[in-house]
Amino acid sequence: MFIEVHVIIKASTNQIIKDLGAGIYRVRTTAAPEKGEANKKVLELLAQELKLPKSKLTIVSGLTSKRKLVRIEK
Repeated sequence: MFIEVHVIIKASTNQIIKDLGAGIYRVRTTAAPEKGEANKKVLELLAQELKLPKSKLTIVSGLTSKRKLVRIEK
């Protein structure tokens, strides 16, 4: 299964907003996009939201973009 994620970096809080109409998760993170820290935080927040281990989530496209495609393994 895949989900589309729109990331807002250097936000004031860590937060996930589900936009069910568009089928997109909007993730706000306080992390900076340096050394992959923002991507790590995005996966951590999604794992908490979906109640899955972080190891089940992988960014398959958009590593350096605000729009990411994340694969969820079952």
